[in-house]
Amino acid sequence: YWDAVLAAREKRPEDAIAGLERCILIAPDAPAPQFTLAKLLVQHGALDRAAGHFEASIQAAPDNAQAWLALAQTRLRLGHASRAERAFTAALELGAPHTEALIGVAHSLEAQTRWQAAFTLLEPHHNDPSIDSQLIRLMVQHAAPEQTKMYLAQILIRTPAHVQAAHLLGGLELSAQSARASDAYVRE
Repeated sequence: YWDAVLAAREKRPEDAIAGLERCILIAPDAPAPQFTLAKLLVQHGALDRAAGHFEASIQAAPDNAQAWLALAQTRLRLGHASRAERAFTAALELGAPHTEALIGVAHSLEAQTRWQAAFTLLEPHHNDPSIDSQLIRLMVQHAAPEQTKMYLAQILIRTPAHVQAAHLLGGLELSAQSARASDAYVRE
């Protein structure tokens, strides 16, 4: 196993993959070679194979929050949003990094065209800057301009120094003024 890990660190992926596959043949129920191989496969774009190895790792060690999180991210990249959502939820329940897993669940909900559910999930955690950025992104991409302006104004009330919200709100105000000016010009 350690020879394969060393090969991966030395940027010899073929040797690392072959070594890890040998380890799996010898000890198919060992989670570490499955997990390590899956991570290596993700790096080389073999997402379907990686998902299978993450699943095998989880089967051997179902309490591994990092394996659930990696499986969820891989499933999301494969376009399997509902399966990714379930894996992100499992990762959260097992204590995966909270912000990363919450944002992952939100991305999977958004991929299922459930952006309001993603917003509702993230909103109670708005004090985290990463989550706040995701909330702003959801509003800007999916909500009506008036709703977005109201939300950005709320953020500025909560956090007056919020640069992203101020910039976006200023841009929305300018576009609203431009639209009104253009409407007035057309009427004349």
